[in-house]
Amino acid sequence: MCGLLLFARTVDHGLNHDEHQFLAPGALLSREGLLPYRDFPLFHLPNLVFVYATLDRLTGEPILGPKLFSFACTWLTLGIILVVSLRRARGGTGGYVLTLLALCAFFLFDPLILYTAGKTWNHELPSFLLVLAVCCHVAALNRDSRAYITLSGIACGLAIGTRLTFLPCLLPLFALIFSFPVDAPRRRAMAIAFSVGATVALAPSIYFLVTTPGAFIFDNFEFPRLRLLDPENTRIQKTSAIWRKLRYLAKEVVLPGWPIFAAFVAVLIRDTRQRLGAADPDRTGVLVVCWTALFLVIGCFLPSRYQYQHFFALMPLLLLGIALTGVDAEGKRPVWHIFPLFLAILASVVTFRANDVASQDKGAFPKWDEVTRREEWFSSKAAAFGAQLRQLVPRGRILTLAPAWPIAGGLRIYPEFASGPFAWRSARYVPEQRRAEYHLVGPDDLDSFLAPEPPGGILTGVEDDHLEAPLIDYATHNGFLPVPMAGKRTLWLRNAPSPP
Repeated sequence: MCGLLLFARTVDHGLNHDEHQFLAPGALLSREGLLPYRDFPLFHLPNLVFVYATLDRLTGEPILGPKLFSFACTWLTLGIILVVSLRRARGGTGGYVLTLLALCAFFLFDPLILYTAGKTWNHELPSFLLVLAVCCHVAALNRDSRAYITLSGIACGLAIGTRLTFLPCLLPLFALIFSFPVDAPRRRAMAIAFSVGATVALAPSIYFLVTTPGAFIFDNFEFPRLRLLDPENTRIQKTSAIWRKLRYLAKEVVLPGWPIFAAFVAVLIRDTRQRLGAADPDRTGVLVVCWTALFLVIGCFLPSRYQYQHFFALMPLLLLGIALTGVDAEGKRPVWHIFPLFLAILASVVTFRANDVASQDKGAFPKWDEVTRREEWFSSKAAAFGAQLRQLVPRGRILTLAPAWPIAGGLRIYPEFASGPFAWRSARYVPEQRRAEYHLVGPDDLDSFLAPEPPGGILTGVEDDHLEAPLIDYATHNGFLPVPMAGKRTLWLRNAPSPP
């Protein structure tokens, strides 16, 4: 049932403007053989580009494939948490049912999970990989297994190679190996195995660091801070302060999702009090979750500007902590000891989300008939719009700040605009001689950039007016005529047909 509801949200969701920067690079790789950093800007680590390129090549669905993949990652994350809970619980049938209901309710009704799940951002895949890494870490601890610790390193490395903010999580996972209840040579061997696994998993990032060091370092470390140079953007100047980030975490993440945090703290206190001072695998497993969650938050604070979805991975990690610590490992606690806690949490989550959803025009989940009809899925509507674009633009590239729309119709875009509005709005802060090196195009460069290969069409009405104004100026000064399209979008053509 959880998977079905998550699937319904996934296929019903439209595109956020951030998602274009993840969809377009995969299509450029699969259809034109272009590589990030070398041929176009990519302001993230590269793993997801290869995943989405493979999905595009296999399915021919540049939007649906990534959407279903993101859904699968979140669904598998929930599956891992439930399996861990079932394997660890000792409270009888009632304890099983109660724990599973509470965990499912958290996953379905937590505001942060509802906001982020079902999008093609680079959050769901690394969250799944981090949960998998922690589970493998605990399994390696319990079984004294180098195979599991290697898998933990691989999963952690893959998560980092998908999203750079997961890098701090590598530190506690590595350091906690030296608290494992085994002899020193065995700890060293497991630390080496973990390090080798993580290094191998980071091979794509290492490859680009070696082959295109300038663009790789600029895109991942310098570009995110360019907007701090904008004197008009006073908000980003303020949000970069650490105390504001802490306040945002408390106000926007902890307070709305307080049931998860309360449950985690409650079971953590109970579990720690039981094993205080005991160097046993169960307590060390608790430490793995706690320290990883702490360093995950540190990673969320690294970007110059915080975003709500940056904290997505924290929720499944805390749920995993509840599954690992919210049970009696020796089976001595009757189910009524955990019944009030989880029943209260279940009721509070459902009540909170019911009130929140009732205040919205559209519910948290789509209607059933919208899910069973493929033509009602967002990806089908995007493909239909893309096909309409293809009929009007039989040749040439499309110039737009929302590249997923023409890609859905099999059209070509300018690789320099693969990131949507992000490179476009910040290029002016990069010296002109460096823009070409990093494949950046700003408003001042537009005429010279398009001179060798003018666009077959220009799609506007997809971003803020001030960002699209230079595109419209170029269109009007070069003989393009507007053709109104669905969704308040406009396609500019040299020989404009009648409006469709």
